[in-house]
Amino acid sequence: MARDLNIKLASAAVLLAVGMTAVTVGAQLGVVHLNAGDMKIVFGKGSDGLTMEIASRTCPPNCGFDVNWRPLAR
Repeated sequence: MARDLNIKLASAAVLLAVGMTAVTVGAQLGVVHLNAGDMKIVFGKGSDGLTMEIASRTCPPNCGFDVNWRPLAR
């Protein structure tokens, strides 16, 4: 029983680490918009390094989860 919980926790930690790494790399190459529920999080590369903005968004009661990435124009 405890072993199953440890496996689930380790899997969740690995998934979180991989996801945060992907968002960080994506933010270095462009702008990442993360819409999760009623929150909107934007990651991007600013003059002082990585920037993050968090705002609320209005949506119906069943809000989805999506990630949009837009590369920087060169």
